[in-house]
Amino acid sequence: MAFLPISGTRLPLVANIYEKAVVYVWLDDCDPCETVRRDLDEIFGDVCEDLALFAVYGPAHQELLADQYDVRGGPAVLFFYEGLVDARLYGAQYQDVFETEIEKHRAL
Repeated sequence: MAFLPISGTRLPLVANIYEKAVVYVWLDDCDPCETVRRDLDEIFGDVCEDLALFAVYGPAHQELLADQYDVRGGPAVLFFYEGLVDARLYGAQYQDVFETEIEKHRAL
């Protein structure tokens, strides 16, 4: 997976370091989370050079994710632009929904 696992406490820092980032928030024993992970793996493969990709384990950082990013469950995919959440997708989506949002994000 091209997504680098990080602690939720590092999310504000990395969101400000990278102009464009995609953050995947996941949970254990979550079938929709697994579906999203597989879809993102298929879209990005092993390497992505134009977007920073991060994965955050949601239960370990519930309060921070809820307070700062309005994420109250998983899966969630946050699209950061210049340190702020520009778009978000909650739950499993059709793969073309992810692809469309990723292309919009790349075009910023």
